[in-house]
Amino acid sequence: MNFNFMTTSDPEWMAWLAAGPVLRLILDCIVHIGFALAVASHAKRRNTALVPSWLWILATLMAGPLVGVGYWFLHGSPAGSLRGASSQAPSSQGSPGFPPSSPRR
Repeated sequence: MNFNFMTTSDPEWMAWLAAGPVLRLILDCIVHIGFALAVASHAKRRNTALVPSWLWILATLMAGPLVGVGYWFLHGSPAGSLRGASSQAPSSQGSPGFPPSSPRR
C-alpha cells in the first residue's frame, strides 16, 4: 500500500485542503456581521454605556460574539439594568413583566 498521498501534487486534493480555511473564514464573517447588525439595531435606539454606539458596532464587527455578549450583558440583561444610571429613557408603560411605577411622594 502506498501511504505517501501527501507527497503527491494532485491539484484536486490540494483544492479540497484549501477549501476548509476559506469556508471557516466565510462563516466567521457571516457571524461577525450578524452580531454587529444586531448590536447596531439595538444601539441606535438607546444610549450606550462606556463607549459610543459606533464603537460598540465596530468592536462587535471585529471581535464578533465575544463583544456581542459583553454588549448584551451591559445593555440587555437583567444584571445590566441593575446599574445606577439607566441607559433607557423612563417610560410610563413599565418594564416587561412589571407594572408601571407610580411617582414617589
